[in-house]
Amino acid sequence: MDKKNIYAVVMAGGVGERFWPVSRTEHPKQFSALFTGEPMLLTTVKRLKGFVADENLIIVTNSAYTAATRKVLKGRRGVRVIGEPVGKNTAPAIAAAAAAVYRKNSKGLLLVFPADHIIKPLPAFIKTLKKGLALAEEGKLVLFGVVPNRPHTGLGYIELGQPAGARVIGAFHVRRFVEKPGLAAATAFVESRQYLWNCGIFAFGAGAILAAFKKHMPDLYALLASALKASSEKQFEKAIETFYHKVRKESIDYGVWEKSREIAVVKTHIYWNDVGSWDAFYDLLQKDSNKNVFKGPCVDLGSRNTMAVCDSGLVATCGLSNMVVVKQDDMVLVISGDRLGDIKQLVACIREKK
Repeated sequence: MDKKNIYAVVMAGGVGERFWPVSRTEHPKQFSALFTGEPMLLTTVKRLKGFVADENLIIVTNSAYTAATRKVLKGRRGVRVIGEPVGKNTAPAIAAAAAAVYRKNSKGLLLVFPADHIIKPLPAFIKTLKKGLALAEEGKLVLFGVVPNRPHTGLGYIELGQPAGARVIGAFHVRRFVEKPGLAAATAFVESRQYLWNCGIFAFGAGAILAAFKKHMPDLYALLASALKASSEKQFEKAIETFYHKVRKESIDYGVWEKSREIAVVKTHIYWNDVGSWDAFYDLLQKDSNKNVFKGPCVDLGSRNTMAVCDSGLVATCGLSNMVVVKQDDMVLVISGDRLGDIKQLVACIREKK
C-alpha cells in the first residue's frame, strides 16, 4: 500500500453542546484542553503522525473555526482546512472531503475521524487502521467497531454478519445497525459478543464513497458534480460553498451505511471513548472512595457519586449525591446526574433568554 495514497479527514465542525459550559459556540470541545491536556483536535492529528503525511490531512470544520483550527495546527505545512458555511452533518462533510481528494488523486484512500475522541493504545489503533485500509483498497466501504466492555444506551451498535474474506482477520460484513438501544437490549448485545460499538471512524476509497453517494444519495451527488469538475482550486471552493447552501442535512449513517450492502466492519479491542457527555468524562477519571471526581480547584465535604470541574477560582461542594457541577469562565452548570441528557435543551433555553 502506497502511503502517498492515504488521506485522513478529521471532522471538527460540531459545537459539543452536551459539554456546556466548557464547550460553547465561540470555543467548541475540539479546541478544549480539558480532556487530553491539549486541544482534542491536536491530539487527533498527532495520533496520525508518521502514518498520514501533513499534506494528506484534511480538516472539515465550521467556517467560523478555520482561523482557530489553523492556529491549533501551527507548524504543520500543507494541511487543508475546508470551512463549512453551514453545518449539514457528516454526509456532506465527507462528500466534500472525498471530492477534494478525488480531484487530486483518484486512487486516494480516506480515513475519516471525529476530532474529539480518546483512543488508546496507539499501536493497536494503527494496526486496526491498516486492516481497514487493506479492505478499502479492495473497494469496500469500511467501518471500525469497538468491542463493548459494558452495556451503553447512548451509543450505536453494529451487528456482525459473516467474515468479510480471509485476507483481513477480524473483518465482517454488517448485518444491521441499532441506534441507542435500551438497557435490556444493550446488555443482550454485549453478552452475545455479536455486536460492536459504532465508533464513527471509517475507511474507503475516494472513488468508492463517491459512487456510494451517487447510488444512495443522488441529490447530494448531483449538487457535488460542479465541485468534482472544477478546473481550479478557486472554482472548487466556490462550488463547495454553493453545495453546502443547497444540500440537505444528513448523516452518513442514514444516508449511506443503512442503505448499502457493500460495507464491512473491522473489529477492534482498543480503548475508545467518544467523550460525548459529562458522564462519559466522569468515566475517564479516577474516583475517590465515595466515587467522586474533582478536577481543578475544588473542595468537598461528604458528597457521593458527584463530579465537580473548575477552571479557576474555587468550587466548594457539600453533601451532594449524583450531581455534576462545572464552572468555566463566567458560567456555572449545576445539574443532577440523571438529567445530563437535558443539557442541549438547557442551552436552547439559555439562548432563548439571551
